[in-house]
Amino acid sequence: MEGRIRDMADLRASDLRTLTIGGSATLRHAALKVKGIRHRVTDLDVDMALHGNDATVRGLKAEVQGGPIELNGTLRNLMPFLLFDDQRLVIEAEGHSAQLDLAELLRNDGPSSVTAEPYALVLPNTIEFDLKARVDELRFEEFRATDITGTVRMKDRVLTVSPITLQTANGAVLGSLTLDGRGGAGASAYPLAIDATIKDIDITALFKEFQDFGQEFIGYRHLSGTTSARIVFNAPLSPAMHI
Repeated sequence: MEGRIRDMADLRASDLRTLTIGGSATLRHAALKVKGIRHRVTDLDVDMALHGNDATVRGLKAEVQGGPIELNGTLRNLMPFLLFDDQRLVIEAEGHSAQLDLAELLRNDGPSSVTAEPYALVLPNTIEFDLKARVDELRFEEFRATDITGTVRMKDRVLTVSPITLQTANGAVLGSLTLDGRGGAGASAYPLAIDATIKDIDITALFKEFQDFGQEFIGYRHLSGTTSARIVFNAPLSPAMHI
């Protein structure tokens, strides 16, 4: 770091912009806790090059709750994020995972209780990202999807996945998803919107994967056949993942 600090006793994020910051960092087999993310990142291998407040990463590999991730891109506002509690990290990157288990990523790590919900969905307010993502297999309880590609963005606790393509229930899906998590940890539900075109979907498998969409009147046991359709779905989603 080169430059002059306005006041070392009262350091502010804006002061970092007056400095010339450069260098590199290498982590191997590291484990760390990131602000805004509940679970620890483990088995982290990464080479970073610092450019002012930002850093570029190449060949980042890590695991989160047993799910492997790979990342190449830019970590914007990294230095202020590391030094100050009120700063956000912005991730602009391409990512890949061979397998992700959403149940593990959303698992509730709060105080154990017989009545405690197994999941706790809270979108972090200290992380923003714009990812071009590929996931070979995604699981959540009965749900299975493969060959997933899409653009995933999050800003101000609003998650947008658009466009996204995937294979599930023996058919194909093209669509978009928006989840508004601005209510934070105290919210009873988050607005969820899905707009999708499905082709040659096994209707029995679809209803079973989505646990009959939270109702019991018409279930997967009552249905059979394949369908192609346009679906517009809006519903509140609770932090415990109940529709």
